[in-house]
Amino acid sequence: LFKLNMHLGKPHRFYRGFNNLRLSPVSREIAGVSLFYTGLLGYAAFAMFADPILQIIANGFAFIGGASGLTGLFYMVKLYRIPARPFWNHWQTGTAFFGSMLSLGALIIAVVSVCALPLESVYVQILLQTLMIIVALGLRLVRWRHVVHEHTMQVSCNEGAASYYRQVTQYGKSYILRNGLLGLSLLLSTLMAINGFSLIIGLLLMLSMLVSSAFGRSL
Repeated sequence: LFKLNMHLGKPHRFYRGFNNLRLSPVSREIAGVSLFYTGLLGYAAFAMFADPILQIIANGFAFIGGASGLTGLFYMVKLYRIPARPFWNHWQTGTAFFGSMLSLGALIIAVVSVCALPLESVYVQILLQTLMIIVALGLRLVRWRHVVHEHTMQVSCNEGAASYYRQVTQYGKSYILRNGLLGLSLLLSTLMAINGFSLIIGLLLMLSMLVSSAFGRSL
């Protein structure tokens, strides 16, 4: 939350980032993500207590975090949907963001669960298998996005076609590695979604997803 607002020009003028909420997707994105982190912090603070009143407050913060997080993510997509960047100005940009939210979000929860909860518990195994289903759905959405986006760029007659050409030629090895690891991640998560969670396969999945995501964002 601090770093998000401190990168908006001069740190002591960070509040100016919220000045144009009525018209600017940038201001709305900053506001949405700031509210998300505020909701997350509030939930983390109040959920530790068993008092019913504090639990109601915690749930209120959770609702604020969930709703504002989706709002912020929506306006993040809007930031990329600009005509000046044809490679980004495609409806599949939205599926990339939401697919990443599902897959990487569920992966983070799975990592925390493995570190903090007893794996021999039936309930933990059900939780992890459910998370693997969400990971697989998110990865499938991202993979579908790549297929449709690549087809659109191949037949376009603008800067997007040039960007795609450089991606598969000059950065072809990175492109192949990203797609290969994405396919491997989808396979591993699907196996665990069907057969149950495995710690070794889970570690392979985490490494594969992290490397694939890093290369994907670099591309």
